[in-house]
Amino acid sequence: MDSTTHRNKTISGLKWNLIDQVYGQGLTFLLGIALMRLLNPEEFGLIGMVTVFSGFLNVFSDFGLSTSIIQKKDITDSDTNTIFWMNCLLGSLLSAILFFSSSYLAAFYKEPKLELLAQVLSLSFLLSSLGSIQTALLRKHLSYKKLFIFSVISTTIAGGTAFVMAYMGFGVWALVAQQLLNTGVWTLCVWLTTNYFPSIEFSMSLLKKHLKFGIPLFGSNTFSYWISNGDNILVGKFLGAQALGLYSRAYTLVTLPTHRLSGMLSTVMFPSFSYISDDKERVQSMYLKISRFMASLIFPLMGVLCITAKQVVILLVGVQWIPIIPIIQVLCGVAAIKSINILNNNVLVSQGRTDLDFLLNVISGVFILLCFFIGVQFGIFQVAIAYLIGMLIVIFPAWYFTAKQIECTMQKVIFNILPQFTILVLLSITGVIINNTYFYNSNHIISLTINTSVFIIVWI
Repeated sequence: MDSTTHRNKTISGLKWNLIDQVYGQGLTFLLGIALMRLLNPEEFGLIGMVTVFSGFLNVFSDFGLSTSIIQKKDITDSDTNTIFWMNCLLGSLLSAILFFSSSYLAAFYKEPKLELLAQVLSLSFLLSSLGSIQTALLRKHLSYKKLFIFSVISTTIAGGTAFVMAYMGFGVWALVAQQLLNTGVWTLCVWLTTNYFPSIEFSMSLLKKHLKFGIPLFGSNTFSYWISNGDNILVGKFLGAQALGLYSRAYTLVTLPTHRLSGMLSTVMFPSFSYISDDKERVQSMYLKISRFMASLIFPLMGVLCITAKQVVILLVGVQWIPIIPIIQVLCGVAAIKSINILNNNVLVSQGRTDLDFLLNVISGVFILLCFFIGVQFGIFQVAIAYLIGMLIVIFPAWYFTAKQIECTMQKVIFNILPQFTILVLLSITGVIINNTYFYNSNHIISLTINTSVFIIVWI
């Protein structure tokens, strides 16, 4: 593939992934709002308690083997068959682990309802493992148009079913059905529409080669997971299901747009970075441009949400969710930082430095978990504050080592987004003060419109 073809395929991948994320984000957001009106914080807290641990087990689902398929330039049928059967074995094992440990999970949180919920959700690991290789191959070849279609089908079916079940009074089981259907329908789509079908073949020597790449990445993903979910575990354990429901919904509302957008760029840019990994200058140029683009797109979005959090919450989900307003405002800063940090991981892994990525995640993971533990002693708002402080600190070593790998300087990386970051902080602080002073008791629709318009005009 020459540079022009590579560029065109990358742009095409970004286009279809953007369409996918916009659709997925819009539908997920609307369904989330609808479900928040039909379900209470405790029910979201219960599903959050299960998904924290099922999500952790999901880190073990392929030991980074699917990513190895994407990163390796020459892939044979023996490679894909070996990793497919390994993933199926891991998926079956993880399903069994969650099923038989469900009683311990319920005892840990002192919530008896969790046992049956965990047992049913354990099926998701097996369903996911069956389609992991097909999905990895589609991403390797930047076939994001197909992935978009699969996302439309799975998200629509799963979300629609969850809404109907919640409306009919099934409670937390609507959220369980949504997760299982999302995974199951996706797997069915990739099996019906891709050309890959596994053969009975397994090579231990090939598996070892892929594990050499994947195990450090697996370790890195493990610590990244605890960074992202340590707050949920501690909030659920020390503050209960009600507090976890409030905190997790605030986090979801804030990170939904940033997670979708950054995830969209990440899934496309990793194979793109991997293909040109030997050309440091091209990688550096692409990294800086995408970082600046992310900052220009996500920072103002988070600024608007921070300023108008009260109006957004009351208008969308009702006064019963007012306690999440200050949490949303703080987490906007967390989401802004995380959105520009995700490319660091992409660059390090594409350069084959999974060992360095793992080391950085170990150090930052331990530090962030310490911040969570301190914050949870005081309340859910303080957990959000601790998260923001921790992210502000750990991003600097990530920038330094990423820049070093692509023959760049840390100063260049920082100044690349410094204007956007400075404007975000100044506008957000000023906007919150003005909103609380002059628009606190105003009509919510009018104040939301005015604050959003003024922010966007000043930002531009």
